[in-house]
Amino acid sequence: MGIQEQDCIIKLIDVSGKILIEEKVTNSNYLQIPIHQYSNGIYFIQFQYNQTMELKKIMINQ
Repeated sequence: MGIQEQDCIIKLIDVSGKILIEEKVTNSNYLQIPIHQYSNGIYFIQFQYNQTMELKKIMINQ
């Protein structure tokens, strides 16, 4: 994704658009998201860095 060595804001968003988690990550390639507290279903992870925003769809199935 090209996020190395920059500040990045990472959001976990549900299908209704509600932001469940918002974390600012600085100079790190690793973030652990505690998904055990969320129901099974489709979610989105949004990455914002520099002038770029990427959105990835994920499925939680526990």
